[in-house]
Amino acid sequence: MRSKTIRVAVSALAVGTVGVLLAGCGAGDSPAEGEFTVTMAALQPAPSFDPAVINNGPLYNYAASAYETLVFPEADGTLTPGIATEWEYIDNTTLTMDIRDDVVFVDGTGLDADLVVANIERYRTTPGPYQSRMNSIDTVTAVDEDSIEFILNTPDLSLPQAFSLTPGMMVSQAAIDDPSILQSETAGSGPWMLDEYIDGSEYTYVRNPEYSGPLDVEPDVLRYVVITDLTAQLNALLAGDVDITVAQWTQRETAEQQGMAAVGGESNVGGLWLMDREGEVVPALGDVRVRQAINHAIDRESLGEALWSTFQRPTAQVFGTSTNAYDESLDDYYEYDPDRARELLAEAGYADGFDLPILSRTTFGDSARLEATLPFLQEVGINATIVDRTNDYYDAMAAKEFAAAQSQQNGVTDAYVGASNLLVANSQVNPFGVTDPELDALMADAAAELDADAAAEKWQAVSAWVVENAWFAPISYYHTHNLYNPETLAGVELSAGQTVALPFTWVRP
Repeated sequence: MRSKTIRVAVSALAVGTVGVLLAGCGAGDSPAEGEFTVTMAALQPAPSFDPAVINNGPLYNYAASAYETLVFPEADGTLTPGIATEWEYIDNTTLTMDIRDDVVFVDGTGLDADLVVANIERYRTTPGPYQSRMNSIDTVTAVDEDSIEFILNTPDLSLPQAFSLTPGMMVSQAAIDDPSILQSETAGSGPWMLDEYIDGSEYTYVRNPEYSGPLDVEPDVLRYVVITDLTAQLNALLAGDVDITVAQWTQRETAEQQGMAAVGGESNVGGLWLMDREGEVVPALGDVRVRQAINHAIDRESLGEALWSTFQRPTAQVFGTSTNAYDESLDDYYEYDPDRARELLAEAGYADGFDLPILSRTTFGDSARLEATLPFLQEVGINATIVDRTNDYYDAMAAKEFAAAQSQQNGVTDAYVGASNLLVANSQVNPFGVTDPELDALMADAAAELDADAAAEKWQAVSAWVVENAWFAPISYYHTHNLYNPETLAGVELSAGQTVALPFTWVRP
C-alpha cells in the first residue's frame, strides 16, 4: 500500500494563517468517529522524507513516524528489539544481528538481510548528520536471510545505539534503487505512513496497515503543522489549534499557569563552534591561545542564567552528564576573565583584535544567543558579527565559508556518538576536517576499552583534551521543553537524547 501524497509548493506557514489551515479539523478532533488525532506544531518543514538527511531535533518526527529502526530506544534510553530481534558482540570488532522476518514496507515488499546491508551501505555513503557514525564499520555482510555481521575497523560498542536513530531506519528496495522517491513520500515499515502534505506547511500521517512491529502506539493520525515562531506555537496551543509544541523556559511557565502540562530535561549544549582550528578562513582561530581567549571572554554564569534561567548548567565541555565522558571539573575550566583573554590575544599577536563573522540562524534561538554573546567578545577586542544564513545554514557550514558558528548539539547519550558527531574529520560540524594525532589516539584508546570504569576515564581524557585545546566555546547545557494540552493528550514523555517528544509516547486521554 503506497502512501498517498499531495505536493503543493507554498511558503512556510505564516502566523496569521494557522487558523485557516487547521479549520475543519481542530487539534484533538477526530476526522472520523473513534480516531485519535494528535496535532503537533513543528519548527521546520521536512527537507525530504529521507531519514539519511534527518537529525535529532525538530525534524526527527518526520522520519520516526514512518520508519522502524533496527534497535528501538525506550524513553529512558534502554535499547530493545526493533527490526533486529537480537544482537551480540562476538568480540569488540565483530557484531552480529538477527532481524525479523515479518517486516513489510508500505509498498507491500518485504525486508531481508541483503536489504538491511544495502540500507547500511547507503548510510555509509550518503552525506548527512549521522554518516560519520558509520566510520567504524569495515564491512557489513548478510550471513543468511535473517542475520548480518559487522566487521569493525576499530572497536565501537555504541553501534546498537546508533541503529536506534536514523542510521537504523530501513527504507524499501524501491527507495534504495531510486532515492528520489523519498523527496515526496515515505518508504518505511513504521507505525504510520505519510498520507498527504502541503509542502512546507502541513504533513499528515495515518496508520500503516502493513506495520507488524512490537510497538503498541495509540494515535491513529499524526499532523505536523509548521509554525516557525515559538510565540506563535504557544498561541496555537493555548487556542486549541495544536495539542503539543516545543517551547522555551519562559513559555513553559506561561503555559503551566494557564493549565497546560510540560515535560523537559537537560538535552542540548549551546554556544560557539570554533571550526577553523587551522586558520584557513580566519587565521587567528588557528592559534589555540585565541580560542582559549574566546572561552575566557564569556561569562557563562550570567549569560546562561539570562538565556535559560535555572533550566541550564554553565559548562566549558560538550559532553553531557548522560555520557561517560562527562567530567564535572571541566565545567568551569575557563573562568570568566576578560583580562586573561586580552593577554592571550596579545600573546598570539592580536592585541588589536580581529574580525570574526559568525554563522547563525534564527531557528532554535541561535541568533538570540549569539546577540547576547557578542558583547563579551567585543569587550576584549574581537570584532564579532552575526551572519544570518537560516535558509542554508548547513550548506554555508559545509562550504567552509565561516570560521565559527553559533550552534547547539542535542541527543548525545554516548561518548562515542558525541565524538563521532562533533570531533571526527567527516562530522557535519567539523567542515574543515581538522584532526589531531593526539586526539585521534585518545579516542581510539577510549573506544577500544571494554571495562566500563576504564572507558569512562579514557573518554574523560578525550573531553579534557578538547576543552584544553578550545575546539568549542560552549555556554551551557540547557533544557528543552515540550508543552501539551492535558485535555487532548493524557501523557507525553521526552525520551533520552531527544528534544521533541516522539509519537510513540503520546497517550490517548
